[in-house]
Amino acid sequence: MHDPRLVFLDEPTSGLDPLGRKRMLKLIRGLYDRTETSVVLSTHILLDVEAICDSVVILGHGKLLVHDTMDNLRRPADESVQVGLEQVDPAFGEALSRSGARWEEIHPGQLRVYGEPRAAAAQAMDAARSAGVFLSRIEGGRNTLEEIFLEAVEKDR
Repeated sequence: MHDPRLVFLDEPTSGLDPLGRKRMLKLIRGLYDRTETSVVLSTHILLDVEAICDSVVILGHGKLLVHDTMDNLRRPADESVQVGLEQVDPAFGEALSRSGARWEEIHPGQLRVYGEPRAAAAQAMDAARSAGVFLSRIEGGRNTLEEIFLEAVEKDR
């Protein structure tokens, strides 16, 4: 391509199997890392954006709704931890509720527990013991691009 300074890619991972998608994302990120070629990625697969992009533009109805860096966008609005379960089990949510924790399900098997991170992590561990479930991870809470997108689009209505 004669070393372009800018490349536009429209839905480059659409229709790929998981391995092909992973390889394509690595190729795209490597293009910038090796050559400093800027890449504009247009996609509806927000996990791809989170995986490889440094900044994000969200458009809606022909208007610019969001333009910021991924680092800024992913900062949590509320103190929280994200908890991953080895297996989806409603008993964990029930145990969290009994303990008085404020929580929400982000995706099946992934929850956000609100509060000061150490205290929220302790509540999650206690709830897991109480419910007899195993946690696969606990990490500091952060906004997902899906949440940011939905909030931006809903504000624009």
